Amino acid sequence: MGKAIYENYLKEKRRYLAFLVLVIGLGVSISGLSPYVFGEVIDIFSGEKQGDFKTWILAYAFLLLLAQVFSVLESLTGQWVVTSIENRMKSRLMERILRLRSRSADGFEKGELLNRLEFDVETVGDYYIDLVSSILMIVVNLVISVYFIFRISLELSLISVLFFPLMYLVNFAFQSRVRRLEAQQKKVEDQYYSFVGSLFTFLNPLKTFGIQDRMQERFEDFLKRRFQIEMKNVTLTSGISMLRSLLSSALNVILLTIAGIFITQGKMTVGSLVAFNSYLDMLFQAVSKMLELNLNRQSVVVSYERIQELEERELETETDGTYLLQEEIREVVLQKVHFSYRQEEPVLNGLAFSITEPGLYSLVGENGCGKTTVLKLLERLYDTDEGRICINGREIREYQMAGLRSRMAYMEKEPFFIQGTVYDNLRLGNEEVAEEQIEEACRRTGIHRDIMEMDRQYRTVLEEGGRNLSSGQKQKLGLARLLLRKDVSLYLLDEVTSDLDGGAEKQIAGQLERVAKNAIVISVSHKEELLRRRKRISLLYEGEIIESGTHKELLERSERYQKLYQTM
Repeated sequence: MGKAIYENYLKEKRRYLAFLVLVIGLGVSISGLSPYVFGEVIDIFSGEKQGDFKTWILAYAFLLLLAQVFSVLESLTGQWVVTSIENRMKSRLMERILRLRSRSADGFEKGELLNRLEFDVETVGDYYIDLVSSILMIVVNLVISVYFIFRISLELSLISVLFFPLMYLVNFAFQSRVRRLEAQQKKVEDQYYSFVGSLFTFLNPLKTFGIQDRMQERFEDFLKRRFQIEMKNVTLTSGISMLRSLLSSALNVILLTIAGIFITQGKMTVGSLVAFNSYLDMLFQAVSKMLELNLNRQSVVVSYERIQELEERELETETDGTYLLQEEIREVVLQKVHFSYRQEEPVLNGLAFSITEPGLYSLVGENGCGKTTVLKLLERLYDTDEGRICINGREIREYQMAGLRSRMAYMEKEPFFIQGTVYDNLRLGNEEVAEEQIEEACRRTGIHRDIMEMDRQYRTVLEEGGRNLSSGQKQKLGLARLLLRKDVSLYLLDEVTSDLDGGAEKQIAGQLERVAKNAIVISVSHKEELLRRRKRISLLYEGEIIESGTHKELLERSERYQKLYQTM
């Protein structure tokens, strides 16, 4: 684990880490001399030793000042290094999340991904920076403190050393329990963040169903579960800390008793006792830091395993084809396609159809029959379990995804919007498009007038998800963005006019007819205006196409289509 973390994230920052270690080393060394000088000052002051009191007190003040300077420098350098490395880790993990195969991403809830991206990365990053920066501090403190405590009193030193194995045993006895609790806490937090995220996303639907109280109860249940596991964690860590403190207190009592005897017998001075206690504290800090790192490692192991799980999930690039699609899409063929999102729950069962010329085509059927799935398979968000999908006579998996998708335009029922201006959002599919072209596309979809009535028109900032737009405005704007895509010859539209009124729907239908003169347009739609204009409609039932024809033909010969049409 440690080697992988170093190679992936720490190696490129090794110079800064080396500088941080140097600063820490100097700071610890200076702090390590302070107790000895302080002891000398006390003995000179009390008359137990001879020396220049002024020189020693100035030396002590100078060491304290230097220690503070290095402490501030260590804090600034440490924070810079930690933040830089954590940002690098988050950037790499986000890059993988954005490129996960859809089937791989389906295994995670949104809150779980957020928890891993933010908190697991910070846990791992903080630990390893702490480890790197602590190594020199531990080594220097051990060397200095061991040297001085044995120099001051061999007897007291030997007694002190006997207690350290007992402190390690306390850690060893509880480390597996710490890891189990950490894993439980991560699981609860994943569920908590996913639940809270869904509440914020669906605030209005919650109100319309009148289930705010029920959601509040579930939220409080999550808080209770988090509280319980946090208290278990605190109880465990407090218990470990208490056992260590008891051992430390027992040692202090024993040492103070023996030191008191030595002082009364003239074998030890008060200044030596003060210095011995200071160096013993330094030794305890070094040992405690090692034990703390060992205990914290149990939490880090859990976080690292969760990050590794994301690292090991299949990426789209790992299943990418090699052939670059440079020509227009002229032919789409599905041959006996089978697909399921979950085992034993088939969505498509041997579905087959072909399109060999431009035009408007529709997929219709009851909910769950596989209409949207067909569009996702064509977009290669998923791959078939069995069967083949061919574009221009070549199996779809042979194409490079980037090139394939550049020839397609896919729009879901509710298009996505980023926080940015109207211009920014409309340029997502084509950064080079001019403002005049944008405005023309918006006129064609009927959204231009609405935009001109906004405070800053096309420079109005859309909120995340387009919250300051109506559902109909979102669909019009999303369609305008599709029209601005260049080099597209296959349009995949999923209920993209569901929230439009009759007039707007008719306008959009006319624009799609215009597009379909030179491109293949496949839509999932139950709107009559669109269906009447379709070159061919395919009726899906239980994952298969059972009827095909025009709207008029299907109304005449298909009883199932008639029933479906009556419910539209």
